[in-house]
Amino acid sequence: MNKDIRAIAYVSHAAFDYRQQYQELAESIEQIRAEATQRNMSQGIGGVLYYYKGSFFQYLEGPRQNIDRLVNTIQVDPRHVGFKLMFDQPIEEQRAPDWGLKYVSLDSKIKQFLGVDPMHDDLYNLSESQAAELVQVFVESSAESIATNPQIQIVDPQDYPEQMASARMKLALLRPNLWVVLIMLALTAAILSLLVF
Repeated sequence: MNKDIRAIAYVSHAAFDYRQQYQELAESIEQIRAEATQRNMSQGIGGVLYYYKGSFFQYLEGPRQNIDRLVNTIQVDPRHVGFKLMFDQPIEEQRAPDWGLKYVSLDSKIKQFLGVDPMHDDLYNLSESQAAELVQVFVESSAESIATNPQIQIVDPQDYPEQMASARMKLALLRPNLWVVLIMLALTAAILSLLVF
């Protein structure tokens, strides 16, 4: 095993109220991903960034010195709080050397993994082996979407029904009642006919 190649994973919380600032969160994740991709690739680092219910989960792999330097930078980044190292281990070879930093969207295999045990629902509750298993799920289930560099989409599974109900309510408010439209058309026609005569 090459002790100079290291793999780490950590979790942290978004530093702002993600429920009120979804657009800001999406922009922040895209900014993190865009900045990190070029820097990471130049340092021989590959990794995955995942967001779930207000928490970030990041997996990174690369040369030990470069990972150490990057982790020191990440720990003081004001965009997140509560940094918790999930694992830190030497690896024989990198699984994601050309990823730079890719964002993983929530897909069915990730949903299945997180739903197996209620403890998985909070990323901070994952054990070291569960965190490593989640990384494997990312690598296996999302390789295609990671490689195509998907657009950042933030959908919190917990808030999804609430968001759908809110969207339906807004649509209902915007959709005028048919009777109101007919009455308005009749009034407009009556006013126009009075003005013409």
